[in-house]
Amino acid sequence: MADDYYIDLKKYSLRKFKDELKGSELLPSRKILKEQIDERFKILEDNGIYNLQDLSISLKTPKKAREFAEKSDLPADYLLILRREVNSYTPKPVNLEKFPGVKKKPYPD
Repeated sequence: MADDYYIDLKKYSLRKFKDELKGSELLPSRKILKEQIDERFKILEDNGIYNLQDLSISLKTPKKAREFAEKSDLPADYLLILRREVNSYTPKPVNLEKFPGVKKKPYPD
């Protein structure tokens, strides 16, 4: 059910993601994503990254991100920010019962 709520990262191409980053107004902490964007995204593609799912999997943990940085020669701090940006496309769901005033089971079975 949650899968219906989020975009399919496999169908979200790296090129589309790059174009979106180029055209967006980023927070100061994420402006690094626009630096050398064409060159860096070419390096991603050269390393088998073609969509956001590939990117998410490759950068899933800090260890994986460090390994990818060594393999690709992309800066580790750049990949960390890139990972955060990709993760923002699939935020963690919050159970309704966590909100004040929402009862766990408001209706009897």
